[in-house]
Amino acid sequence: MIFLAKPVKALLKIKNPFALLLGLIILLRNYILYLVFRFDKWHIQSNFYLRPYKKVVVKIVNIIKADCVIELGCGLSDILCRVNSKRKIGIDIDINVINACRFIHRYKNIYYNNSILNLGQPQSDYTSNNTYKNLLICINFPHIYDWNTIEADIKNLTNIYQINYLVIDLLKYNVLRKDIYYHTEEMLLTIGEIIKSEEMKGSNRIIYLVKLYN
Repeated sequence: MIFLAKPVKALLKIKNPFALLLGLIILLRNYILYLVFRFDKWHIQSNFYLRPYKKVVVKIVNIIKADCVIELGCGLSDILCRVNSKRKIGIDIDINVINACRFIHRYKNIYYNNSILNLGQPQSDYTSNNTYKNLLICINFPHIYDWNTIEADIKNLTNIYQINYLVIDLLKYNVLRKDIYYHTEEMLLTIGEIIKSEEMKGSNRIIYLVKLYN
């Protein structure tokens, strides 16, 4: 449990005692889930109270009051379980983390083991129509794909799942790493209209709310 020392130390800096308590509870819960489901260890520290961007994403998503929210790369569902929507669908490439989500959230949300590169047809229990407001969350992982892949897959998902809105994060500046792609606002405007953006202080990250072109 040595690797828990760093997140515990970070949590202890939280001044709000209620948030501190919840953060410690979630950290312990994530560690127990890790022991049971054996997902990637970094999920243990991906704590809502240690990741300020998650709170911002929830706030931005709730502006839309969507009928359905789909999150790609949902992890342990820190964001999805806090958004206001009648229907929530979490998708992650890691089957172990999906099993953990199904265990802790059970009947509240729907979870699938899949990736952005393999979502060809709507899931069997997904239903929608043109009068619904459907929102897609793509946070963290877009930086590992080139823009042509991101653009094509979002357009494909928009058509298949009748998605109207997108919440996505872009990097503020190019980190010049071969394994990280830098995407710009100009690229984002090829798929929709930017409604809102919020820059994360102390982080190379901007969160965008986009109304997708139909």
